[in-house]
Amino acid sequence: MKLLARGSTILIAAKNRSSKPYARDASFAAISIAVIGACLALEIPLKAHADVVDELIAAQMKEHHIVGLSLAIIHGIADEERAHSILQHYPISAAGPPVLWPEQAGIAIYHNRAIWPFVTAYALRAAKAAKHAELAGELAESLMRGSALSLSNMENFEFLTQQVRFEDGALSGPVINSPRQLWSVAGYMSMVLDTFWGLELHDGQLSIKPWLPSGLARTLFGGRRSVSLHDYRVGGRWINVTLELPRRWPAAGWLEPRSMSLNGKRLYQSTVSLSRLRPGSVNEVRVAMRPVDGARQPIAKIAFGDSRELTPMQRRAVFAPPSPFLLPAKRGDSDTVLTWQGIEPGASVQIYRNGRQLTASAAGERFVDRAIGEQGTACYSLTQRFDDTGLTSLSSGDACVEGTGPIVASAAGNGELRPSDGTALRIIDGVARYADWGLPSQELRSTFMPRAPGWYRFTLKYANANGPINTGITAAVKTVAVRCGSEAEQLGSVAMPHLGEASAWGFSTGFIFKASSNDACELRIEDGFNMSYLTHFARYTGGRGGSSGALNRADVAAARIDLIRSTLPSGP
Repeated sequence: MKLLARGSTILIAAKNRSSKPYARDASFAAISIAVIGACLALEIPLKAHADVVDELIAAQMKEHHIVGLSLAIIHGIADEERAHSILQHYPISAAGPPVLWPEQAGIAIYHNRAIWPFVTAYALRAAKAAKHAELAGELAESLMRGSALSLSNMENFEFLTQQVRFEDGALSGPVINSPRQLWSVAGYMSMVLDTFWGLELHDGQLSIKPWLPSGLARTLFGGRRSVSLHDYRVGGRWINVTLELPRRWPAAGWLEPRSMSLNGKRLYQSTVSLSRLRPGSVNEVRVAMRPVDGARQPIAKIAFGDSRELTPMQRRAVFAPPSPFLLPAKRGDSDTVLTWQGIEPGASVQIYRNGRQLTASAAGERFVDRAIGEQGTACYSLTQRFDDTGLTSLSSGDACVEGTGPIVASAAGNGELRPSDGTALRIIDGVARYADWGLPSQELRSTFMPRAPGWYRFTLKYANANGPINTGITAAVKTVAVRCGSEAEQLGSVAMPHLGEASAWGFSTGFIFKASSNDACELRIEDGFNMSYLTHFARYTGGRGGSSGALNRADVAAARIDLIRSTLPSGP
């Protein structure tokens, strides 16, 4: 097998203000998307005032994604105790680990109810980092079995049977699948190179840290005294890496290096400078492996093999309940009344106000919040949880009620939302807007005076018809900067996803910031970064953008600023 190792840096075809391409670490995209969710699931703060920010979105995080959790382990975000807890409690079927947990009923097989080999490869790297040998063996077998049974490196499989096509009526799938999928090929190669042979190149240094789960090694290599990886190419040089296997194999545990040599000379470190490798001939690395006895660690097994044959009780152990339907909230002088529908038998309701849980088990379909104690906007959401299995739904939609009212800087108003380049307002279908706004050089600015000290949420009223709602390539993403008085500047982002229709209006995601009363705040909205800036998406055909160039724009009609958490004492 001839393999070419390259550096860990990729070029991203976005441009900064000096119009120069910039580079980012190869794992940046995956980490930035997935680890944030893992941090919240692990209750790890993301920034200085994360206690408020995390609460505001914690109610949404009732679904776990193994790729984010794995990256949190690989990159040291999860400590040793949390890493062991994650790997011991994340469910795995006889076929392999599902991409997400729990599964969602009524949604076809793709990310839901699916195994993705490249995700499994990240979980395998996490298992190595946490030395969970039993799980590592299961994950490796899933990768090998999937490739062997399909005679290819498929994009994904059904999560209980590992079938490339699972018939389940309207929910059949995976709805999209591809043989010879490059990231599945990369995942399989990562199993061999990164995990088992432990070969990684950083800054001209080749790291050699092989690791073999004992049970898997016995199955694959039992009776052999050595196993070799031939013709590994790195930095223009060739290497053979031979692992010398011990006579004794631990019942539970793993094999790790005892000693190693390069071209017959002993190595005293696990890293080798590329300058030490002979350029004109094959270099021979030999690693003597030693057995390490380890306590057998548990694996959370899913005990079912075909989702079509599950009993109602078994389904409640695999599929989360649906999200409740929260009706519009009604705010009185001293309380707010919530009503809802769609609660499953044997399920309890959890109620959140601005992300803070008010109750873990509301009775009936009505709740009165008599402890608002806040001057600003209150946004409520619900989840429901099966009392017998503990699986929890995704969050309901929000129902918001205004207190002292939002501060609105309208594009159609008295110049309160000002373009930096004098862009003219356009009135389309009776709505004043900055149409198709958001070129890299464009900014919007505003000034406001907070009514009270506390936490505020900034959103934009926008329209984005640049693509269908099931793609996010040209979802507009903008950076928001806020400076209040002499305080340090606060930075964040807002996203404006596709809404599908040109006449549809919505509000962006929110940016949370802190302000003091009677301290004027300066707001600036400037260019952010969306996926259309990646050269990969020059071939995008789902809407505007793609071959016509990067697109990070939307129609903007207004900015909205809500007080969502005062710093005054409040209720629970």
